[in-house]
Amino acid sequence: MQTIIDGKDTPKAQVERYISPILEIFVAKAIGKIVGKEIELVSAEFPIKKGDSYQSTNIDFLLASNDEIVFLELKTDSTSGNASQMSIYEELTRCDCIGEKLVCDFNDIMNHSSKKVKYKKVYEKIAPKLERIKKLDKLSIIYLVPKNLKEKSSFCIDKKTVITFGELDVNNEIEHSFADEWKIITSYLKTLDDN
Repeated sequence: MQTIIDGKDTPKAQVERYISPILEIFVAKAIGKIVGKEIELVSAEFPIKKGDSYQSTNIDFLLASNDEIVFLELKTDSTSGNASQMSIYEELTRCDCIGEKLVCDFNDIMNHSSKKVKYKKVYEKIAPKLERIKKLDKLSIIYLVPKNLKEKSSFCIDKKTVITFGELDVNNEIEHSFADEWKIITSYLKTLDDN
């Protein structure tokens, strides 16, 4: 973990890419604990359609509870914060039948992609979860960011939807077969708050 976290000081290092597979193991339990409800991971790197094209941007983690879909966007650097990406997500919060739209858009992206085989493998893996989220019509967006980014006025997101790495550490008691490892991981992740 220290080697990964030290990457934050390396120019052009993409710490998000390094920690995402680790977070994927714990994200549903950890975020569920913070928001106070049971949450399930649907997919990491879920494609979100850009406008009327078949191009996409990926949400870091697509999660779902019994009553809503949750986008979790990960930022590990306080200089990040893609405004166009955020506006796509924010626009989706106003969409009726969001679950149905996400599934339909996923199918459109898959059917028009030159990488159909990869999309089909993802679809097969998450199909039962997609059927469940298709029925959901509420979307919440949560940003997991360094404390410095949360405090920036230019990061104009409602502060209630922003969780810092330090807050993950404070709330690190989760029911998981790797709960002890999660405590170690969050102790390292909290150092990203100064990034």
